[in-house]
Amino acid sequence: MFPCTSTLPDFSYRIGGNMTITVPGSYLNFATVDKAGTTCFGGMQSDASVGFSIFGDVALKAAFVVFDGGNKQLGFATKSLTNVATAKGNTTQTSGKAQTGSTHGRNGH
Repeated sequence: MFPCTSTLPDFSYRIGGNMTITVPGSYLNFATVDKAGTTCFGGMQSDASVGFSIFGDVALKAAFVVFDGGNKQLGFATKSLTNVATAKGNTTQTSGKAQTGSTHGRNGH
């Protein structure tokens, strides 16, 4: 938990070995936890106690992701993102490269 007025850093994760997906810090502020709206809960949590990572909506909405159940693969591609915290929609351009990989891996750190 953190003050809702915090500016959170961007979070990057690696897919495959040659693709990096960056989640803007503004995407990481998940929800307020108090009625005053001053304390917020982050959209990513530590995986230290479970030994593996789960990619949830916060990580997945920062990329194009295709689930290929028949071939047991995930496909990832970078995309242009809008900073959700700015009223004018400041954008960060990304390259649009694609990568596919097995669903068996850890989070790529």
